[in-house]
Amino acid sequence: MSKTNLRANVFRAGAVAAGFAGVVALSGLAIAAPGEDWPTYGHDDGGMRYSPLTQITPQNVSKLKVAWTYHMKPTPETRALPSQMTPLVIGNTMYFGTPYGRIVSLDATTGKEIWVYQLPEGERPSVRGIAYWPGEGSKYPASLVFGTTQGNLRVINAKTGKPSETFGDHGAITLRTPEIMRGYTDNYAMSSAPGIYKNIVITNASNPEKPKGPSGDTRGWDLRTGKLVWTFHSIPRPGEFGHDTWPENGWQDRPGGKVGGRMTVDAERGTAHLPYGEPGPE
Repeated sequence: MSKTNLRANVFRAGAVAAGFAGVVALSGLAIAAPGEDWPTYGHDDGGMRYSPLTQITPQNVSKLKVAWTYHMKPTPETRALPSQMTPLVIGNTMYFGTPYGRIVSLDATTGKEIWVYQLPEGERPSVRGIAYWPGEGSKYPASLVFGTTQGNLRVINAKTGKPSETFGDHGAITLRTPEIMRGYTDNYAMSSAPGIYKNIVITNASNPEKPKGPSGDTRGWDLRTGKLVWTFHSIPRPGEFGHDTWPENGWQDRPGGKVGGRMTVDAERGTAHLPYGEPGPE
């Protein structure tokens, strides 16, 4: 693992993506106040999945009524695709990705569409979520960060839905770099939302689980530029902790060993907690 000040330690909504429905208590609508947002997949960096909101209670939940519905499918005839997306809410704005290749921004009170970012044809956002970065000053505005089925990492402006002008090539970098692919042509992408620590986005992986293939390494990238900051080798290399537990040459080109699900970050301690799966079989 290359040097960094971030140490790596070894409310999901599953649905068929027809649409999202907004519900309100009979007592009326309320706009989220500071500290009451849902800015990440698990609500907070630690993935606690707990909201302090008190408007909806066990006593009134049975009286909720549908306030609005947003249909994800482009047309009623479009084949329904699965989604495990949990929407993010910042202030009164909701953000989510769809399995139809779009990132959507809505007014959380009315369900009115604010903007839509359409990914290039054939490319879809990660099925398990997107991430929010509050940005740094006027040069680096608040942004949405997400991986794609084509192995890209994209950053778009949260206010406008336009690609970042400073991150990578017009808001995108490829995660299918030579040191990860190692000459293999297997599919490599991101299936879950990345982690965010200060200006670092931490990317997970979706790679095949077989004897040989692309690496499942975890990487940290600078959200301001798209440049690689650090790499954590999920299969330890010579000289790294744990390498001596592997059979001779058994570690070479071993795929799997990836974070396919949701990682968490302890911002106070500067640590990322990475739930790795097992490496590929012999």
